[in-house]
Amino acid sequence: MAYDPIRKLLFVSVEILNEVEVVSSVDGHQVASIPVNFPAGIDEAADGSAIYVVSPYFGGVTIIDPNLLQVVGHASVPQSVSGLPVPVVFLQIASLSNGKVLLSPAQDSVDLAKPPFYLWDPKADTFSRFGPVSFVSQSILMSRSADHSKLVANGAAAGGILYDVNTDTFVGPTPLISGVSAINSNGSQLVSTGYQNSSAVLDFYDSSFSLLGSLPFNSFWSSGPPPDLFYSLDGRHLYVVPNQGNGVGNPGAVVGVIDTKTFSVVGLVPCFSFGAALPFSGQWITTFAIDGTNMLFGAAFGGVGFLDMSSPTSLQEPLPGPFIVQPLLASLSTTSTAQLNGVGFTQDATFDLFVGPPPASPQSLKATNISVQSTNFLSLTIPQGTAAGPANATLTRSDGFFEVMPDAVTFGPTVLRVDADAGSPAGNDSIRIVGYGFDSPNTQVTIGGRTATIVQTISAISGQLFPTESIVLKTPPGTPGMADVAVSTPAGSTTIPGGFQYLNSVQVYPTLGALDAIIYDKSRQRLYISNQDHNRVEIFDLGTNRFLPPISVGNAPTSIGLTPDGQLLAVVNSIDGTASVINPATMLVSATYPLLTAADLDKQGCGGVVSQISPAVPHRMVVSVVCTSLLLGGNSHLINLDSGSLSCVGVTGCNSNGTDLSPFLAGAVMASTPDGTRVFFTAGDVGLMDLTANTLTESNAASYYYDAAISADGNTFAAAFGIYDANVARISIMAFEPFADSGSQSLNNVIGEKLNPSGSLLFFPQKSGVDLFDVRTGRLVGHVVLPDPLPLDKNGMALDETGTKMFLISNTGVSVAQLYQVPLSLATLSPSTGASGTTVTLRGSGFQSGATVFFGTAQVSSTLVDSNTLQVVVPTLPLGPVRVTIKNPDGHQYSLDDAYILQ
Repeated sequence: MAYDPIRKLLFVSVEILNEVEVVSSVDGHQVASIPVNFPAGIDEAADGSAIYVVSPYFGGVTIIDPNLLQVVGHASVPQSVSGLPVPVVFLQIASLSNGKVLLSPAQDSVDLAKPPFYLWDPKADTFSRFGPVSFVSQSILMSRSADHSKLVANGAAAGGILYDVNTDTFVGPTPLISGVSAINSNGSQLVSTGYQNSSAVLDFYDSSFSLLGSLPFNSFWSSGPPPDLFYSLDGRHLYVVPNQGNGVGNPGAVVGVIDTKTFSVVGLVPCFSFGAALPFSGQWITTFAIDGTNMLFGAAFGGVGFLDMSSPTSLQEPLPGPFIVQPLLASLSTTSTAQLNGVGFTQDATFDLFVGPPPASPQSLKATNISVQSTNFLSLTIPQGTAAGPANATLTRSDGFFEVMPDAVTFGPTVLRVDADAGSPAGNDSIRIVGYGFDSPNTQVTIGGRTATIVQTISAISGQLFPTESIVLKTPPGTPGMADVAVSTPAGSTTIPGGFQYLNSVQVYPTLGALDAIIYDKSRQRLYISNQDHNRVEIFDLGTNRFLPPISVGNAPTSIGLTPDGQLLAVVNSIDGTASVINPATMLVSATYPLLTAADLDKQGCGGVVSQISPAVPHRMVVSVVCTSLLLGGNSHLINLDSGSLSCVGVTGCNSNGTDLSPFLAGAVMASTPDGTRVFFTAGDVGLMDLTANTLTESNAASYYYDAAISADGNTFAAAFGIYDANVARISIMAFEPFADSGSQSLNNVIGEKLNPSGSLLFFPQKSGVDLFDVRTGRLVGHVVLPDPLPLDKNGMALDETGTKMFLISNTGVSVAQLYQVPLSLATLSPSTGASGTTVTLRGSGFQSGATVFFGTAQVSSTLVDSNTLQVVVPTLPLGPVRVTIKNPDGHQYSLDDAYILQ
């Protein structure tokens, strides 16, 4: 988190949603959401001119303009400085008073033989290695002073160091600083957690690491992870915030307030769920900021926590913990009787409940008729609401205790998400509405004005941070198009305009057999599907919507591919280790060729099995072989379908034996452009074979992927939720969406993701349907539910050339679904740099005739080439990066920061 005291704004990195949220520190309202892929460390320039963001998965530094609230640039470490073949990624960042920026690399970018930090000069845009080599560590935690003049860092076994910007000197490393540490506003005092005789202590030091005092702290920290530490701006107090692990509030959680001169406890302040997990990185980072009023701001699960530290007190036991209001639905027209379910309610204390703004606000609604029913229940009356929607509830106790529960009450129902948000015009699809205030008598849901059948209403669970409820329902029939979703209760109603899309069409065409892979033949308007247990290829005619007579092939056909000119169709016979070559014009097998070499067939050396083929110009297929006798072993070959020759001679990456491609391609999962000139590989690494340029580009991904996709443009690639550009550099990771089918990550995923032609949308099949992700932002933009569930096939989905029609292997046959409206998105601008007056081609999806384009605030007209392509002329603008926005006549708009650079 970065706090901008000039603009009174908080900039909060939300890693798993690919966003930097901008929140007002005055009223807590969200001001903006800035797309940044998997942001982690964040800090503001000392002069307030920029916000800098780093990520453990994307190299360099992203630069945000705090006035425009836009990404305006990116700075990356040159390979000549890092000495590494891959981009340097960072976990933490600290801006310094001299205008420079100190960066702590993530573990993958640590070089134990070189200085531990990188120093970036934003004005010169230069990077250098920095810091004492003796401090090299694989896990460095940093804390800078509020005036940006000093920085303390500790690296566990490496000890701690203090950097003084003014003198450009380091003190340490010293083993005294080995735990969580913090530094006061001018760098004159620092503190570190530690142990003395097995007892938890706080040790206070001056800037020379001379011990000033210690404080036993077992009462606040006796087990679990060390607490987080933060100084007040005036340096008089240290705040000790419990690290609450999974972020769910615990009864009795308090912040300790320490006098930094006497090293004694001043008092306590009740604490709620501070904490922010950084998934997949193995790191746990909680950052805080504070203003001059001693309001402490911290990352909290699902939002930003505001904690008033100005009046510490003493508290009596037991301390209440999180509570839930039942029912949480309140009214805008009358008072509502409710009950608080929690713990620690005692008869000898006086409780109050305030709904909406904090208790001191004149807009806060104070509950009446509060009565302690038992240690777990309070009864009360909630006043008539003044504004529709969810509101926080603050419980106070006469000794100064308080507990804030976010969105604990809703005045009228609130819809957070419709999942899924697209389905059949025939209706009867099972979808879910997530929100608040649904568990009420006579709740009704309509879609497009027609009543939906409610199957189940799921109430909020006590103890969860947000008391979300959900309605499981069956959709009514509807007309293709966008339909409003309305939820009505006795306490009010709410409508989501266009909240559900009725597809143009969706139909299931049954057939028998274990279908395995499906491909689309644009020129003949056909689908080819391998039928594994019937030893044949099914042919489906899209003109007549009928299956044609199948073609018999070898044993257990799996992967299937069509040459770029459409003249030859190849299918892998997995048991035979061969490929049947089919003439689509005659629908007859013209040849059968072996796909395995003698080395592949050697059971001791490989025990090869063909896993996949993928088209390559002119009449070739790349063959991926998995070695069953070697862990992660395999080979790749090129087969000529005209001759059956397994030869890669003349192709970059071909081994000396003339048959095996580079070991990097061993056992890879592959995807090819429609013209067969580019083949994208995913295995232990990701890479691109360009057969036109005869190049092989490898990027060390240090993982093992099971899926691959490529855009028709050949500029965007996907590998298991990760997106790569034409240089095979990762540019985004799809967000973790808690309400979507994909929120379960791998639990329901079906292998077979596909990119639309421009590479702006990622279609990801799930058991229940298909998720649509925006490639640039990584956010989920739609979930299509299908009438027939999808099996766990490896390549069970294909898209048409427009990216609007999906062809899927489903449980009972083949499903064909066509979207009514494709999400508006933007993938590329070509060129992406140039002068005013340049004609630029925009590639994306969902473009409409009459769409307007903005370069910054300058509006220009556009020429619609097709729904995925616009052409515009760049207006006269100042030099530098600019946001590009597309606005359709129907009101939908899409913006991409730093999309075009005026030169």
